[in-house]
Amino acid sequence: MILLLSAALLLLAGCEKPSSSPQVTESPLPEVLAVYPSADTLPENLLRMYVEFATPMKTTGNLSRIQLKDAQGQVLNGVLFDNVYELWDPDQRQLTLLFDPGRVKTGLQAHDALGRALTPG
Repeated sequence: MILLLSAALLLLAGCEKPSSSPQVTESPLPEVLAVYPSADTLPENLLRMYVEFATPMKTTGNLSRIQLKDAQGQVLNGVLFDNVYELWDPDQRQLTLLFDPGRVKTGLQAHDALGRALTPG
């Protein structure tokens, strides 16, 4: 089944670069270059998204600052998998966001109780 992606990614993560880098600077807001997949319609069983940043990002504490919102601006709670470790590429510029697999796959307790992570509309 295909759905219209009505969730907007709101990134509130700090833009602090890793302290081991000699070019460490801080910016008030991160610059997001792209969010993938970027199609207008996506399958409702989507398991991951990728967020590409303009500069290297800190690699901890970002997941708690990321929200998905629906077309009406309502926060979609419990949609993203609350992973202990953030999934960054080696350059620390691309973050992989995982949708809660319990909400994506049918027949699981989270899916039965909360429904799909993404819904048509």
